Amino acid sequence: MAERFNSDRPAADKKYDTPLRKRLEYGTPLHQQILSRLVQRRQLSERHISARYEDWSRVDEHIQQYINLSRRARRPDKTELPNKREMPFDRAIVIPASYATLMVRLTTLMSIFLARSPIVQVKGRGPEDVAASKIMEGIMAYDLERMRVELVLYAAMQDAEKYGIGVIQDSWDVEPGWKVEATPNIPGIPDQIQAALRKELGIPEVNRRWGTVSEGNIWRAIDPYLFWPDPRIPGQRLQEGEFCGHRTRRSYMYLMERSDTINGPNSMYFNIKHIRKGREANPRDVTNRRDSTTNRDLAQIDFRDTTDEKDRGVFNIDTIQVKLIPDEWGLGAEKRPEIWWFAMADDNVVIRAQRSEHNHNQFTYATMTPNYDAHTVFQQGSVEIMDGLQRVINWLYNSHLENVRRHLNDAVLYSPKFVEETDLLNPGPARHVRLTPAAEQLIQQGTHTAQSFWHQLGHFDVTQSHLNQVDNLFELVHRMLGTNDPVSGQTTSTKRTLGEVERIIAASGRRMNLTAQLYDSMAVQPLAMRAILNRQQFTEIEEYIEITGELAREQGMERLLVNREQLQGSYNYMPISGIVPPDPARFADIWMNILTGAGQIPQLQEPGPDGKVVDFRAIFKEAAQAMGARNIEEFFTQIAPVAPEVAPDETVQQEVQAGNLVPASEAEFQGNGSIAGAGL
Repeated sequence: MAERFNSDRPAADKKYDTPLRKRLEYGTPLHQQILSRLVQRRQLSERHISARYEDWSRVDEHIQQYINLSRRARRPDKTELPNKREMPFDRAIVIPASYATLMVRLTTLMSIFLARSPIVQVKGRGPEDVAASKIMEGIMAYDLERMRVELVLYAAMQDAEKYGIGVIQDSWDVEPGWKVEATPNIPGIPDQIQAALRKELGIPEVNRRWGTVSEGNIWRAIDPYLFWPDPRIPGQRLQEGEFCGHRTRRSYMYLMERSDTINGPNSMYFNIKHIRKGREANPRDVTNRRDSTTNRDLAQIDFRDTTDEKDRGVFNIDTIQVKLIPDEWGLGAEKRPEIWWFAMADDNVVIRAQRSEHNHNQFTYATMTPNYDAHTVFQQGSVEIMDGLQRVINWLYNSHLENVRRHLNDAVLYSPKFVEETDLLNPGPARHVRLTPAAEQLIQQGTHTAQSFWHQLGHFDVTQSHLNQVDNLFELVHRMLGTNDPVSGQTTSTKRTLGEVERIIAASGRRMNLTAQLYDSMAVQPLAMRAILNRQQFTEIEEYIEITGELAREQGMERLLVNREQLQGSYNYMPISGIVPPDPARFADIWMNILTGAGQIPQLQEPGPDGKVVDFRAIFKEAAQAMGARNIEEFFTQIAPVAPEVAPDETVQQEVQAGNLVPASEAEFQGNGSIAGAGL
């Protein structure tokens, strides 16, 4: 996330004459002061969000089909029973109710967001902004494709459905690296001998130089376990808080590529050479919470058996954005609030301190939740809400399996005086049970039969009704989360007409629509508006974008070279409608039926009172696109000249007066086939 920020502003106070990065060098008093303030804010957030870790871990267990057999039973108030286990069966399985429900909801939500292309659509606010908005929409589509926005949205919505919070961080990304450019030709030398002359003079065919490889908006899904919002503000109003941040893991080389050592004083990171020293001098508990079940901290992912002095390691980087008064923090002379970006490595070294230059003046985070509550910090996710039902379903089904397992082996009543006990306790595939001499004697005397020496106990399945209860609980889950059998691609348990099934799907779709509109309003809309402002502010590289539709027809080309000036204007984000897209096959059938029916009505093939006729080619294109053909235009071939446009009446009259045109009724045909008075 390479941002182009200039941290040092003109200062009126001489104490700020020294460059900020010099004053924040590792070990200085200001460095320790800033580090302490950042650590306090991260710890404040972590104390509150860590209270959710246990519930989130239980959700992950459902999705991963895992059961902790040693876990104690828990009361509804979340207190544990010390002498009672939650799952009393040593062999148990998870019924994938949570996983199935999650997949259905994610599939429906993703189909809503991906139904329109591009995902982010904008329109100009004024007449002068219409053309620029089309270009902005095209370059935004390029940014979304480059960042693989489908994966970002899927990850964030999955977190929201599981944990109740999905987080996306947006930024303007400048990717540094080596650029390879062809060496320009030597002036005045024919092309045929350019290569030989370069070889003789030692001039390389290409030049390598360090610079900006690419730039553009970037969105990243943030792990909720490692998200640091201000807990004193409700979760959906994070822009009103004092700080917001997250943790990520970065290699030393990643940090070096974006440091002042390579890119100069206006680069993102500094103090990079001290981060290894800081870890050795002051090791801290910086365990990645997602890996806490295996105690996988950073010490375990370093080289151990062998050492490599060239390996620089991997570090936990906490990026924290703080709204502050620079003069109070000793950063600058400004006495009004500003947003500053900080980063620290392993809670030991401050490696970033820059005033945010974003014109939008916001924290670059957006959150989404399926159960919106404007007054609480954290909400429950869809999977978490069904946690109790999922555990009851597991218990009911496992109790049934345990009952079946208990009766798979014989339950026999016998006396070891008459039956060889070893034969009963160690059965084999060819089972032989021997009688004792005492039993044989009684049989020979005729007083007993062989069957009288043991008795097979009966098998009574008292858990058969548990399966029906599992079905009832599944139905309750469907009612809670709007994921019924037809939406899941399953047949209904009872016979229903097509109309009934369609109404069931429509009702479920309306619930999914509401969730999609909430996600769009909470996260996608603010992300899109900030991305638009970033493009208008930071774009430096001219680049070609692929354009389609009306803009392509207007420009007469499929690709357009875009620069910053073309992106200026005022735009509105067009929100997601929340309508579940229809089945493509049925949608295509509708258009094909329209095309067939219109072709059988002669009146539609003639101009109406308004002078308009049905465009059968447009109907055919729409049907083809509904079937999934996006490049149907490529199959239209030009085999006849395009008919010339009819001149306006005013132009015709002017040409007649000039003698260049005559009415057809007055035209005199010459012997050579020309028309007298036709002029041009």
